[in-house]
Amino acid sequence: MKNGERQEGGNLRHTQAVCAMYKRLKKRFPHVIFENCASGGARTDLGLLPAFHHTWVSDWQKAPRSLAITAGMTTVLPPERVTRLVNGMGGADYASLQFQMRNAMLCNINISSGTNRKQNAFLKHSLAVYRDFIRPFQPTAKMYHHNADGASARRDGFCAMELTAADRTRAAMAVFCLPGHDTSPITVYPKGPDAGRTYRITFDNSGTSAIVSGRSCWLRASLCA
Repeated sequence: MKNGERQEGGNLRHTQAVCAMYKRLKKRFPHVIFENCASGGARTDLGLLPAFHHTWVSDWQKAPRSLAITAGMTTVLPPERVTRLVNGMGGADYASLQFQMRNAMLCNINISSGTNRKQNAFLKHSLAVYRDFIRPFQPTAKMYHHNADGASARRDGFCAMELTAADRTRAAMAVFCLPGHDTSPITVYPKGPDAGRTYRITFDNSGTSAIVSGRSCWLRASLCA
């Protein structure tokens, strides 16, 4: 209202026009990948995102907040739409390359410049896991968060996220120790396995693997729920 009269909202009309413009562009150019990036995720909203393939949810890449941002945003957006940066923008200040890579692997990975030859082997391996194993089932996968929220993760001393294929034939899980965690073991039970299947579980840190029945995972999870 202005001087007792109702005025049209210019900001609202501007926002509607911008959303409509990008939706037309996406429809007109179906083979173009549209990337949303504005002020550290300030335009990551449900009105604009349908016109884009993925979005930068934050400029903050420093751990452990980078992990909290990933966990939080994947509760409201599909993980393949959430772009996370592995290196650059302070990402190496408080965490290892391994931490930041696993933080991005369940989402849409972006790697900046600044890597070196000593890191190439790990980067190539991780990107191969992402490209060949995770990405094919990611668009239709179900995302599980093993901590209720950020406060629970800090209290638990760890954060765990799990991506499970729609047919439950495969899954990927990332588990992170948080600042203040002691040396006690962390136990996380997968939520996605099919009790009637048998799985080969590969532990990426060590490169070892084991054959485990989905029933044993399901029973343990049920008993501890």
